[in-house]
Amino acid sequence: YRLLVADITTRVAEIHKNLGERDRAIARHEEALRIRKAVLDPDHVDVAINVNALAILYEKRGDLNNALSRFAEALQIRRSKLGPCHVDVASIYNNMAVVYESLGQLAEATIKYEQAVSVFRTKLGKGHIAVGTILNNLGNVYKSQGLFVKSAERYQEALAIRRKVLGKSLLVADTLNNLAGVLLLRGEFDASLQCCEESMLIRQELLGAEHIEVATMLNNIAGVRLKKGECDSTVEDLCMRAHAIKSEQLGSDDVQVAEILVNLASLRQMQGRTREALELTQEALLIQEAKWGRSHVSTAHTLHQKALFHKRQGDLDEAVQLCKEAMKARKQLLGEDHLDVAHSLQALSEIRLEQGAHEKALEHVAQAMSIRRTKLGPEHVDVATCLHQAGKIYLALDRQDDTLQSFSEALSIRRKKFGNDHADVAAVLKDLALVHWNRDMFEEALREMEEAVDIYKRTKNKNQLEVANTLNSLAALCWNQSEYDRAEEVTLESLELRKQILGPHHADVAETLINLANVLESKGSAAQALLRCKEALDIFVGLSGADTVQVAQLHAQMGVLHRAMLHDDLAQSHLSRSVEIFEKIFGADHPETLDAREILSTSTTPAASTVFDTLTLPALERSSLDIGWAGHIGGEESLVKGQVKTERETEERETEERETEERETEE
Repeated sequence: YRLLVADITTRVAEIHKNLGERDRAIARHEEALRIRKAVLDPDHVDVAINVNALAILYEKRGDLNNALSRFAEALQIRRSKLGPCHVDVASIYNNMAVVYESLGQLAEATIKYEQAVSVFRTKLGKGHIAVGTILNNLGNVYKSQGLFVKSAERYQEALAIRRKVLGKSLLVADTLNNLAGVLLLRGEFDASLQCCEESMLIRQELLGAEHIEVATMLNNIAGVRLKKGECDSTVEDLCMRAHAIKSEQLGSDDVQVAEILVNLASLRQMQGRTREALELTQEALLIQEAKWGRSHVSTAHTLHQKALFHKRQGDLDEAVQLCKEAMKARKQLLGEDHLDVAHSLQALSEIRLEQGAHEKALEHVAQAMSIRRTKLGPEHVDVATCLHQAGKIYLALDRQDDTLQSFSEALSIRRKKFGNDHADVAAVLKDLALVHWNRDMFEEALREMEEAVDIYKRTKNKNQLEVANTLNSLAALCWNQSEYDRAEEVTLESLELRKQILGPHHADVAETLINLANVLESKGSAAQALLRCKEALDIFVGLSGADTVQVAQLHAQMGVLHRAMLHDDLAQSHLSRSVEIFEKIFGADHPETLDAREILSTSTTPAASTVFDTLTLPALERSSLDIGWAGHIGGEESLVKGQVKTERETEERETEERETEERETEE
């Protein structure tokens, strides 16, 4: 009789679970567990059923340590009663791996996944659907460790099994989406895009064009295109279609809508519309706060993103505060040594470097590197990112030997992991070129910058914007070496690329026009230089108005050029306007205002490019934007007695598929 009560209580617990009432489900499972332990042996296999169910509920609730403890208890019972090579034992291995992965303990997660897949292959066969599930999960954990080749291999194995067993299925679409994510990280943009589009087409056929999962894939496709450096109407259309579907079906204040807003914010940032990017990020943040509060992993991610936007806008104090808040939440939720904490430390180091707080920047990147080396190993690509950042700080501290060592180590890891034709290799080469420039090693600097340009141009699925940026850096080196013809050629190439990618009225296009003006002025072509300055002036006025620092600098530069051409009235007009703007922005006693006034009053004619020198060696490589990516639709997978943990969601989707098929049959 008592066992019958336990069975009924367990069924009630499952009802509560399916209704989303996890606390009640936990209470009922605990009650059933107490009964079974009292009636049966504590290590009876039926006891393990309740223990395993409790562990899954704790995992869903985010109580990971309790979940791990319960899984370990269930594992001990099942191994004792069923033996080490039983499918129910393998299910527990997989479930424990999922928790270890959530805790950031990736080595332990890998071991458990490998144990699970070994048992399933032995007991069920290499082509069994459960093997595909574990392989998909292994792909996830390898990706988290930066082992992108292994990750892609596991996803491809899982995809082959799922295609063969299931045909055109939503699980196939899920694996395609996961594979797209790791291909994106490897810089294989076209292959990633192809997987995303196939995943979307499957969902569209099975679920309908207006389904929220189709909207998720539209957002993912936009994310891939953003990573490629695309910021045109195609990307905007994808984001807006995804936003329209999810807003209509879920409401404009749903957290999935917030994910799309984050991608839209990245698009606006790339278009040079930083203010709109910040507004969209704030809108996303408000949605997430209303749902989860300020202390949540997803909210912390958006806070981190907002910090990066403030950094790019030059609002470094606000960026520091937001980054600290995100890091505090991540520490509380995930632990002091979680990889997301390392991500925050890395970003904080970059901001501190821009603030000139070099010792703090070095401290933060050292902490990030320690976490990543412990969690990921000494030759992980994220460790190379830390070494790269440390090299930039050492350069700012004029510790050039340390700079060269850090950059060289970063370059070695990236060449080993990515090969020679990868954007991250080119990024280190660009910065090495700056170090060698500072050491008056001009030939090495030019060689490294040329190699960086060649890599960006050769790289499959190259990011055209990075090509343009590196060409701009190469032009700066040529100009400083007085190789004016080469500087003009390279600057023109950079200008055309930026116009194609960003549009003719972007701030970066204006900056390139100023660089070209400087080169032309150095060649003695003051009239052509003036034309380029006028183009840049029109862009800046159109973007930000007539009273900005950039506009003031251009008026001063144009004034000096007119003076060199003996156009005294025009020179006086431009230089006076420069003083007026600087005084309005900074006040009469600010150094910028005083410098502009001195240029106005002097009778000599300095070179325009030495007044406000915009064609200088560029700042070291900036960190890339975090592009939103829905990597695992429906959550990560876990097995319970051979069934995926997300079986309720899967059943709902299959029911929806059947209803669609029935409607089509009737028609």
